[in-house]
Amino acid sequence: SAGTKIFCVSGNVKNPGHYELPFGTTFRELLYDFAGGPKDGRTFKALLPSGGSGPIIHLDDKALDTRMSYEHTTELGTIIGSASLIVMDDTVDITWVASKVTKFFHHESCGKCTPCREGTFWLDKVLDRIMAGTASREDVKRIENVAKNMQGVTLCALGEFAANPIIHTIKNFPEDFYAHVDGEKSLQAAGD
Repeated sequence: SAGTKIFCVSGNVKNPGHYELPFGTTFRELLYDFAGGPKDGRTFKALLPSGGSGPIIHLDDKALDTRMSYEHTTELGTIIGSASLIVMDDTVDITWVASKVTKFFHHESCGKCTPCREGTFWLDKVLDRIMAGTASREDVKRIENVAKNMQGVTLCALGEFAANPIIHTIKNFPEDFYAHVDGEKSLQAAGD
């Protein structure tokens, strides 16, 4: 990647905003030197580098030292995409994030193709149960399976984008999901 890109930083940072920086700048430089780092007393937990449609990653030293470019972010298993970074600190429940993003995609689905229409419906419904603490560990596996079955079979990219947050939040932050189903957390469903 050559040239510059405007990086939109939102979430749990001291100085959210838009920063035009050269490709190749590290996430650490952007998030600490420009966005001011995490809020006082907090540590970074996760990052959505391309908004809600891309894979979520742990915001650890490896990620922070990765150069922001189309080529380098794939090494983390994610994409830079639109560079609309959503930064989450250690107070954020990743299951809640997955629920919010899923509600968006369920609402936006046109309903034309069955995998997206039914997939987003079931993802949303089961995530509500997980968030309410009334689901089982099997339900976590169930939504992961539904999301994987949505990939590559929808008429447009929305179905793919709807599957990404589920697959990657469960893969990278399973403890947040299991805390809900094991009764360690009890939150209302996102959007309620």
